[in-house]
Amino acid sequence: MSALAEELAEQMSDEEIQSFMYVLGRRMGAAVTPVEAETLEDMEHAANAIWSDWNWGLVRFKDVQTSLEVVHDCAPFRAAFGEHGVTWAGALLEGIYSRWFETFGAGDDLVLRQIEIDEGDVDSYRFRLAHRSLFG
Repeated sequence: MSALAEELAEQMSDEEIQSFMYVLGRRMGAAVTPVEAETLEDMEHAANAIWSDWNWGLVRFKDVQTSLEVVHDCAPFRAAFGEHGVTWAGALLEGIYSRWFETFGAGDDLVLRQIEIDEGDVDSYRFRLAHRSLFG
């Protein structure tokens, strides 16, 4: 995977890599869909079952009034893509989660956007699912 990251960095800008990863994530999200869920807790468990199988960390969903916060910890991106890849690899998760939320019934007015990366011993990617008007 580090060879892929190096090749991508030589061929594309970070913005282009993010776009590529987002599209790849949507394709992955369409190919591997969590089991049907009735509640937010069910959705979280279904997603974590997939992440556990892939050894891709874990996710927490949190309802924060006007939006849903998605926090994904321990994704293996630093080990796979190297230090520089941490900044654009979250787009892969953004694509996967976007596709999954569509499958779970999120309407066209709701969008998912990455809002933060908390880098450290455990990289933590934060996303927000909200009405598109909240993103300006």
